[in-house]
Amino acid sequence: MKPRIHIFGAPGSGKSFIASAVSKELQIPHLDLDEIFWDNSLLSYEVKAEARIRDKKLEQFMAQPSWIIEGSYHEWVSNSFRQADVIVILTTPVWVRHWRIFIRFLKRQFSSTQPEYGSFCSLIDLLKYNQAFDKKHLSEARGVIFESNSRVILARRLQDVLDAL
Repeated sequence: MKPRIHIFGAPGSGKSFIASAVSKELQIPHLDLDEIFWDNSLLSYEVKAEARIRDKKLEQFMAQPSWIIEGSYHEWVSNSFRQADVIVILTTPVWVRHWRIFIRFLKRQFSSTQPEYGSFCSLIDLLKYNQAFDKKHLSEARGVIFESNSRVILARRLQDVLDAL
């Protein structure tokens, strides 16, 4: 039986990259929680989706026999932690995450194929959030994660995840 995997980590930690690679390797679908958290029907950045719509989409995705869910959220996704067979916590160093966030911001700003992805102020806010992630958000999430009884893997890179699976 193929697993249900939840990948949790800070912005820029490699969640999307690892989820995509593991999804290909194991031939199971994956969901980026940002895709349902934000209202992507609008051509602007930082508009949240309605909670009931977002929650319904998550439940529908989790109804599949196997999946990979990835994101930096923990409060509204506690059910996915409980249903996961494996939870991967990415422990990428903060300076690497900052660098990736900055490079991603630049690529999006200068790309003609993507809509406007936030202002310089939103970049600064994201870097501040990222700086506080390990002490604040990861600390809060650990309670939800460890009461799930799922197998927990700490990883820094894709190979760590593949080796552990």
